[in-house]
Amino acid sequence: MLAKSLIVFLFLLTGCKHSECKPDTTRCFTNLVELCDTEEEWVTAMDCSEVAGDDLLWYCCPYEDPNLGLVHTCLPEACDDE
Repeated sequence: MLAKSLIVFLFLLTGCKHSECKPDTTRCFTNLVELCDTEEEWVTAMDCSEVAGDDLLWYCCPYEDPNLGLVHTCLPEACDDE
């Protein structure tokens, strides 16, 4: 019983990464644009629901940039599923 408790304690102490990623990649998570940081963790870069302009709804969508390749950004039109 003590060994099992010790294993659980060590697991909780060290934690685990839920979703590793490649630095500088982007993704949509609900209506958020997320960027993978240098520690390979997702961080929020933009909240599309907070984009203002012309009373349009903004959505997180993939976008093919000629210089960057596939990125995710806020666009004023709903996008198709990825």
